[in-house]
Amino acid sequence: MSVTYASLSSKSPVAELQSYCQALVHEIDDRLKMASIKGETCIKFELPNTFPKSRLSKRDSQIWMYSEIINIYNKRGFNDNIQITSADGTLWLIISWLRGLDEEERASREAIITGVMRRAQ
Repeated sequence: MSVTYASLSSKSPVAELQSYCQALVHEIDDRLKMASIKGETCIKFELPNTFPKSRLSKRDSQIWMYSEIINIYNKRGFNDNIQITSADGTLWLIISWLRGLDEEERASREAIITGVMRRAQ
């Protein structure tokens, strides 16, 4: 069988990163579960800057990996509660969530209680 451009290009270099990404997401999920059990509302996860051997450049691997993680957690509803920050050359993924009532729900429920209290007087 002769080598062609199509045969060399058909294997996606992204496929090489997908299993590593799944392992990272599993680790992040475990951290989220543990934080929730402890009553915390935020995790800080160190993002890797090296990846398994890939045909992508280091920069492209980072871009793919970080955006894939963000997409996964956006699809799970964390949308505006995801940040990536840098400190001392380390990239950190920060995911936060509400625990308890948000301001709108709290105000709505307080209005219900206030209305009942007024009727009782």
